Amino acid sequence: METLDATIIVTALPAVAEALGVPTLDASLTVTVYLIAMAVFVPAAGWCAERFGARRVFVAALGVFTLASLLCGAAQSIEWLVAARLLQGSAAAFMSPSSNGFRMTVVSGHAARTSASCASARTSSPSES
Repeated sequence: METLDATIIVTALPAVAEALGVPTLDASLTVTVYLIAMAVFVPAAGWCAERFGARRVFVAALGVFTLASLLCGAAQSIEWLVAARLLQGSAAAFMSPSSNGFRMTVVSGHAARTSASCASARTSSPSES
């Protein structure tokens, strides 16, 4: 969701720029700000997910992301839209490590069994029989 949201606005940039009365090039700042915010906040997001728990961080980030999305929809100027996209990109950064943590938790039992199976398969090769 976060990655799709980073680029989906590109198709709507001309319409957004026209609605806000700015050149399309100025509206493209919304994409840049979102991606930079994601890149800047990913390290902090990983730390927060470890410190406070992936579920708690993910739920909070999802709430902020939703609020930022509403602000994007309500933006009446390019400045407000850029600020909302900055908030949205920051929240998206906090959603990424948390969702990865969920996946690792869900499959950790399966992954442990799989790696044990692979290790036993490597130690007993068919040529030794």
